[in-house]
Amino acid sequence: MRSVPRGRHRDQEQHSKREQAGDEVPHAAIIAAGAGPVRQLRAASSRTPALGVGYRGRVDRLRYDEDTAFLLADNAATVARIVRTVPAERLRATRFGEWTAVEVLGHLADSAEIFAERVRRCITEDRPALQSFDQDALAAERRNAERDPMHLSRRLGAAHAEIVRLLMDEKARSRPGIHSEHGELDAGHFGAYQAQHARDHVGELAKAFPPTA
Repeated sequence: MRSVPRGRHRDQEQHSKREQAGDEVPHAAIIAAGAGPVRQLRAASSRTPALGVGYRGRVDRLRYDEDTAFLLADNAATVARIVRTVPAERLRATRFGEWTAVEVLGHLADSAEIFAERVRRCITEDRPALQSFDQDALAAERRNAERDPMHLSRRLGAAHAEIVRLLMDEKARSRPGIHSEHGELDAGHFGAYQAQHARDHVGELAKAFPPTA
């Protein structure tokens, strides 16, 4: 499995331009800037449609629909199954590049909550300004590596359920927000992006921790 260092990446929408053409490339981590020295981490590969590092142009708009809602629910259900059936010690010992499985779970929970908040703000505010965020600083602040996997799973499930609830109204999906790097994007895009982003990581976790008979 190929991987790249985490670090100076500008947001979850920023991966390689090649991904837009469907080429598989490593999943770059969310921004890590302004937090002082950070250790380099590596994440599992991702096929989430996105942009190259440092690219500030147009993001391909993602469409949110009923299938997306089911994907969000499926992602959360798979993670819930994993944390219920795999000992926490094994999750802390299993690595994906330089991330442990627990750190992947923390990354998923953090991003789910942030994207749920972006969706909420797009719907309830008038073209809100949505800033990029520093995932490394957030993970360090919340000490994700030390967290209870069950708690991380519950956070992920609650955030995904909130995205589904907020986007049940089709009109809400077109409500715009202004992303600091990529300009105008709508609530549906953020919901769909989180679904695809989580799917990539959850797929890696599911391969490492398949259901037992």
